[in-house]
Amino acid sequence: MPNDPARSWLRLSTDLSLICPFHRQATNMSLDSLPYVDRELEVEGARDYVQSLIAEEIKKSQSRPENPFPTYTNLFEDDPLLKQELARVRAGTPLNAIDISKFRLDAPAEDQADDPDAWLAAVENAHAQLEHQHNRLINLELMNKFGANAWKLYNFQLEHTVQAFERKIEEERQAIVEINKQRKLDQQAHGTSLYDYQQKYMETLNQVVQLDVALMALEAEVEMLREWKAKNVDATSA
Repeated sequence: MPNDPARSWLRLSTDLSLICPFHRQATNMSLDSLPYVDRELEVEGARDYVQSLIAEEIKKSQSRPENPFPTYTNLFEDDPLLKQELARVRAGTPLNAIDISKFRLDAPAEDQADDPDAWLAAVENAHAQLEHQHNRLINLELMNKFGANAWKLYNFQLEHTVQAFERKIEEERQAIVEINKQRKLDQQAHGTSLYDYQQKYMETLNQVVQLDVALMALEAEVEMLREWKAKNVDATSA
């Protein structure tokens, strides 16, 4: 397809990227697309050609290894507790995070029935359980007295936070709209100049091509004259 317009404007973009001095400094510039000026995708076949290039590039990117990261990393080497927990997780051992045996009021075992220390430990455990239940009652009374108001206050603060975020989101949306409006105005204002520069570039490029063709023709003519001169010199000498 030598005259395919879709490929023509893509080749033009490539030529500009190689020739334009501003493009060579793109790493130090903030570039922006020109959706309100560029209309190349409206050329018949351009969009399909671009989509085919994207699909081809995606296929190349999907040919990478499934897991490019190392399979093992030495984690928590300086923390024995976390290292032990990581080993437990890797082994699939269930977590025994809560020891419920301390919440039971068990009497000493039969073989410790005459051991005063065992009974003392059982009594201390009973005192601890009693104090724990007392603390639970106090917490329930405090919750019954202040819990409703605390929950209402929390909900009020949460609603205030949500409203603040919603206002911020709306402000950002409006800022995006204003930026896009300004982009459109700027691009439309300079679109004619960009088009003129593109036309001048194409005219200059055409002139360069014509000069190259003319130079090639002159070089060929000079070479023919040299050959003709050399033949005439040889004939005269003979």
